[in-house]
Amino acid sequence: MRQSALILLFISGSSMMNKKQLPAYLLLVILFCLVVPVLQSTTHVLPEKPLDGFMTTTMEMNFSKEAWFSGEYQTQKEKNKNETFGLRDWSIRFHNQVAYSFFGKTLAKDVVIGKDTYLYEKSYISAYYGQDFIGDDKIKERMEKLKFICESFNKLNKTIIVVFAPGKGFYYPEYIPDEYKAKRSTTNIERYIHYAKTLGINYIDFNQYFMDNKKKYNYLLYPKHGVHWSMYGSDIAADSIVRYVERVRGIDMPNLYWKDSETVYGPDTENDVDYDIAKGMNLLFKFPADQMRYPNVQCEPYDGKTRPSVIVVGDSFYWGMKGYIQNSFADNSQFWYYNKSIFYQKEGTASTEMVNIKQEIDQHDVYILLATPGNLANFPWSFIDNTYKMLTKETVDFETYKKKVEDFRNFIKSDKNWLEDSRKRAIEKNISLDSSITLDALYQVRLSIESE
Repeated sequence: MRQSALILLFISGSSMMNKKQLPAYLLLVILFCLVVPVLQSTTHVLPEKPLDGFMTTTMEMNFSKEAWFSGEYQTQKEKNKNETFGLRDWSIRFHNQVAYSFFGKTLAKDVVIGKDTYLYEKSYISAYYGQDFIGDDKIKERMEKLKFICESFNKLNKTIIVVFAPGKGFYYPEYIPDEYKAKRSTTNIERYIHYAKTLGINYIDFNQYFMDNKKKYNYLLYPKHGVHWSMYGSDIAADSIVRYVERVRGIDMPNLYWKDSETVYGPDTENDVDYDIAKGMNLLFKFPADQMRYPNVQCEPYDGKTRPSVIVVGDSFYWGMKGYIQNSFADNSQFWYYNKSIFYQKEGTASTEMVNIKQEIDQHDVYILLATPGNLANFPWSFIDNTYKMLTKETVDFETYKKKVEDFRNFIKSDKNWLEDSRKRAIEKNISLDSSITLDALYQVRLSIESE
């Protein structure tokens, strides 16, 4: 590979040096490694591409006598400098490139390099072989509760649809490396679909559809170097979801369509969404890419159409389609990311812990529960349990809950020790002090409710 050739050329060139000159060259290299990062830290004269992925940097701490004598100031300062020194990002990319080019390894967490450089996350391989199977009883209980919720919603003219996104282990089993291969057993998705059929729950199985139509489409439904379905695959899924909602509810919605040109990128020009695993590996050089298709998706005019309000409770597979599928739904629609963070259709975010589920049910028409096989062990992230408790009146009154959270927030602010603990957690998590206080209050209130 070209990156290997460059590194080998450097090594071979070094070997031709006069042996007497070698110590001098080594001294220069050492001086370079010591001086340049210091200069870069202060001047930033060399352009650096930041690392990809979610990373936090330890915040600088203001000097104080107490922090100095406790050692906290020194520890915090050392962490900050280790995370911000000059050329750090380049050094990490170089280190990662050497690990890949010479040893075929990746230092990215949970990433697996498959045959022909197909990239996987471990959870998707585990899901394919059934290694993450949570048991039939647990899935049956969840789906029976969901059936009860569906029947309750139907009486209110509201619809629940379960959407199974595809899994890369299912779509590309032939590229899974030999050391990860195992005997296949019962999988979570098999049992979820079994009970969806048996109980008459609305569902769409894109996992099976993608496998069945793998050779039908001219372009990849799943990219080599991405963790999610391709943009082309999510376009197809978005259109199918809209049409499924139309059929189930007997309405005419603004449909999606592909207008005019469809962009096809060649090698080395994959869209970032279709290259997300590879980006997370943080290498110096990109993998060669296959041609990908990126249709120009449009939405029909709203005139005379019905736009139901939807809440999508799902994982990251929804992000790829969110930008255009939301045009087919009402403006007050929401995305509940892992049933934790709410992303509103227009703008703004919130926490699902601070909303009233009953009020949300009153305001929306359609609920879509979406997950890929690799996330089905925890699907749908307590949404079924919380809604079931609300419908069977087993939950604490929401206004009482909200007041308890606010009361505990005020207590933390008034207590010196609690406030200091919250401040430390804010620094560790790189969040605001107010957010840290809220998280601590939520945690303590949940504990008190569970112990009652």
